[in-house]
Amino acid sequence: MMSQRACFVNPEVLMIGTHPDSRGGISSVIRMYDTGGLLHRVLYLASYRDGNAFEKIIFYGVFLVRFFKVLLTLPSIKVVHVHTASYFSFLRKSMVVFLSALFGKKVILHIHGAEFILFYQNAPSVLKFYIRAVLNKCHCLLALSYQWQRDLKRISPTSDIRVVYNPTIVRPAVPDDSASGSHAPVRFLFMGRIGKRKGVYDILEALQYVQSRNFEIHLYGDGDLATVAALIQKNRLQTQVKLYGWIDGEAKDAAFRQADVLLLPSYNEGLPISVLEALSYGLPVLSTCVGGISEAVEQGVNGLLIEPGQCKVLAEHIECLSASATIRKRMGQSGYELAKSRFDLPIIIEQLEALYREFTEFE
Repeated sequence: MMSQRACFVNPEVLMIGTHPDSRGGISSVIRMYDTGGLLHRVLYLASYRDGNAFEKIIFYGVFLVRFFKVLLTLPSIKVVHVHTASYFSFLRKSMVVFLSALFGKKVILHIHGAEFILFYQNAPSVLKFYIRAVLNKCHCLLALSYQWQRDLKRISPTSDIRVVYNPTIVRPAVPDDSASGSHAPVRFLFMGRIGKRKGVYDILEALQYVQSRNFEIHLYGDGDLATVAALIQKNRLQTQVKLYGWIDGEAKDAAFRQADVLLLPSYNEGLPISVLEALSYGLPVLSTCVGGISEAVEQGVNGLLIEPGQCKVLAEHIECLSASATIRKRMGQSGYELAKSRFDLPIIIEQLEALYREFTEFE
């Protein structure tokens, strides 16, 4: 995908995040940055890669050696842009924050973890103190939504907290031939980690309240596949629910193009890439009002939102969207226009470049 060496002399920005070949939200964002050309203008080091526990430890150890080498040999680096999630990801990246500050670098901490606020709230007092110390050490914090900005401000009131949305790649136009015309059942697409946090069990529970059978739910992702497969079998939902593994590339593109609605009834989120991708494909979104989702999905305009765990309401919305191609088309078009104006990749890259220019002579 990309080299961990800069393509130019004397880089001013060092970016640290997940290896782009890994799964998850951060790696998806990194791949888009690469597509948009940003990673050809900064030095990128991966601190994490999928694998077993031993492989992850070795990879992190090698990263630390490379990171030290950069700090010691590249005085041109002025800014270290660190992408972090929650829990162990944050603890690993906290070392990067303190070492960067020790070498006089300005640190931009980009917080992606869907459960970061819970991570802080449930932490013991000593860990809360440490989390605040890490945040306060950074020159700037990046939040994925204005809701997260407000939440982070309560943890670190003195921090400079900016909002930079996750990007998506907006296609040239919404296809004229709608997906609903190519197959009889209305196709609801779930794309993500299959488990409780993303609301997959709520989807299965909601189906007991749905009277219509003019729909299918296609679940793509990794996670609790065996448990969900057993529940589908037990509740005789094989006709309505199709369970697949993780997909990417052309297979993922095909899944979005064949879908009619994105379904994501999550309990915690930042700003899900799957929601932004759905908007870019002209799909309405049926989701929950958590994290930054309500800043991408407006109730009744480009989708429908519920509170997490409202299975009966979820069932009603599945019925509604299954029944009306007109509503789906109107919502999909509204979402597409929003994606072009707010989340398109060049817009987000331009915002990051402007941020870098505040601290460097980035060009």
